Amino acid sequence: MLDADVLDKVELNVSAHDQANMGSRKTSYARITVHIKDCNDNAPKFRASKPIVTITENKPIGTEVFQARARDADSGDNGYIGYSIVNADTIPFTIDAFTGKITTKQVLDFESMARVYKLRVRASDWGSPYRRESEMVLTVKLKDINDNKPMFEKVNCVGFLSREAPVGKELVMISAIDYDIGNIINYKIVSGDPDDCFELMASSGLLKTRCSLGDLRRDYYSLVVTAMDGKYSADTTTINITVVNNKRNRQLSNNDASFSCEDTAVAKMLSRLIDEAERKSVEQASLGSSTNAVSRNVHVPLFDRNMPKKIVISEGLPVNHKIIGISAVDPDHGYNGRLQYVITAGNEDSVFKMDTHSGDLLVLNTVDRERKDVYTITITVSDMGSPAKSASAILQINVEDINDNAPEFDKDNYYVRVAEDVKLNASILKVHAMDRDEGKNADVAYSIVSDTSLFSVNRQTGDIVVTSALDREKKHEHHIEIRATDGSDVHPLSSVVMVTVAVEDVNDNIPTFVPSSYHVQIREDLPVGAVVMTIVAKDSDHGNSGTVRYALLSGMDDKFEVDREAGTIRILKSLDFETKQRYNITARARDRGQRSWTSRCHVIIDITDVNENLHAPVFSDFVVRGEVAEDSPVNTVVMQVTATDPDADNPTAIPGDYTLTYSIKDGSGLGLFNIDNTGECLVSYISYIFLHQVYSHVMSFQPLHEK
Repeated sequence: MLDADVLDKVELNVSAHDQANMGSRKTSYARITVHIKDCNDNAPKFRASKPIVTITENKPIGTEVFQARARDADSGDNGYIGYSIVNADTIPFTIDAFTGKITTKQVLDFESMARVYKLRVRASDWGSPYRRESEMVLTVKLKDINDNKPMFEKVNCVGFLSREAPVGKELVMISAIDYDIGNIINYKIVSGDPDDCFELMASSGLLKTRCSLGDLRRDYYSLVVTAMDGKYSADTTTINITVVNNKRNRQLSNNDASFSCEDTAVAKMLSRLIDEAERKSVEQASLGSSTNAVSRNVHVPLFDRNMPKKIVISEGLPVNHKIIGISAVDPDHGYNGRLQYVITAGNEDSVFKMDTHSGDLLVLNTVDRERKDVYTITITVSDMGSPAKSASAILQINVEDINDNAPEFDKDNYYVRVAEDVKLNASILKVHAMDRDEGKNADVAYSIVSDTSLFSVNRQTGDIVVTSALDREKKHEHHIEIRATDGSDVHPLSSVVMVTVAVEDVNDNIPTFVPSSYHVQIREDLPVGAVVMTIVAKDSDHGNSGTVRYALLSGMDDKFEVDREAGTIRILKSLDFETKQRYNITARARDRGQRSWTSRCHVIIDITDVNENLHAPVFSDFVVRGEVAEDSPVNTVVMQVTATDPDADNPTAIPGDYTLTYSIKDGSGLGLFNIDNTGECLVSYISYIFLHQVYSHVMSFQPLHEK
């Protein structure tokens, strides 16, 4: 097919060949140019067939919305394009016929006007003999901006709160609605909480307690709260709280808290505003119906009359579990009668989802009763007509409890210090665990996991008591595992916490000498200050109660002293064996506790004598000669040797200092002669002795006590 829009000229190279052999063949060439003439065979084509644009509300008149661009492959007038919008004139948009620029012709309001417009934009060429044209559907979505402040659904809340209410008690939900779509609302307490005892959840508006009211004396709180969407803040509202002494108060009806609030009907106002915008959209569609034949969307969808208002589900249902099937009818035909189901409100934390086409309500996220036990969702069914019509219904979903929470201790671990002389059955610590379930699933019982006979725990209260005597000297720290178990009959859950009991020392041990008595011998000539011994006493207590100080009580005669900290006994004055040979000393050890203990031991110190001779013995002659006949019998006296000791004249000397003994130390007669203590040298062995041979003997001595 020839198409001038693709190729308007074709050049051909034509050759002519004769039939001669290859070597003699003749050829001629010609160039042919073919021009292709255009005709109006193409309709304009938009670059995008179904474009979607978004414009923010409140833009000034004349704001550009979209640039429509179409291309016509034809040339000349056949390719020249004009633009128009073929919707009714009441559409708040206009188009430049030459450029295709679409702009606003009135200020748009997201809250009161239709939020989606479908513009039928027509592109027509100027061809002849007839025009070709095409249309596209431009979807203009109106974008909401934050031009509305949040409004509370409930205001001026008044309530009563038990002083015994636990920390974390949920009191009342203060929710706000923002007419703007997609705004995240945050809540906060502006004033009225001087004790910092209340917490307003920033994301949900749930008011909870954050302290123990039993420790406070205040009886009334007036909390001023507000809601913010990031730009605007809601008008503040108050929550007036009266604190009563117990939940048996008639205002509480055996509950921890009771609150009531005024309904502002904000949700209804929003619903009416949406219906009004819908009505305007319907009116605009009826006024501006195009020349194309389309069926009218007459009927509003109707929910099944048997649809329940309230259902009960169990927490912990799996994802995609079907909760209920919602059905509605619409007598219109085609797309005007085809329905879509959505959740439009109340689906906090995105717990549920709706199958758009079937109407099945499914679980999307974990259903947790402890997070929220009642959901009030709004289900909206809309047809797919233009403009669409819709209806809404409210469904309350109550969440039943299952035992899916183990008890939680209020501390990660516990630590307590206890004196080792604590009385039996005394309570030393109270553990506490809470279970976020309800009923029996929230009843907590305590038990000891560790193998111990020293402690026990009260099953109901969590009080830990001492059941056997503690002794820090045996064990200074005890580690006890306490288990908290809920009361479920089917699958009870539990958690364990570690309790550390540090046993503090009490001065209950007496210093004990090791050994129990001491006996030592020392020389009389030891100098003053010399260490005699070290006495040691052990005390198993800790700190000052185990620190020992020493003293000598009696028997030392000012001759000895003791280091009070080290227990070292030293000589204080010179000793004399001739004056006193034994000291029987009593020593004492005392600890430094507040109520000190003492013990005693006996120390015996014996003094040994030291040789006091001052002079060596002296022989009467340096050389002594003697003769003996050969064959002399044993014990024949050869000669007499004499020596004297000047110590004999010392009045302080003892007999051992000057009593002499004699012996033969060396010489050729060794073994042949001996000498007795009188100095007589005797023949001790008969042998062949050459006549006239003279033996010389070297005589020596040593004191008796030196052996």
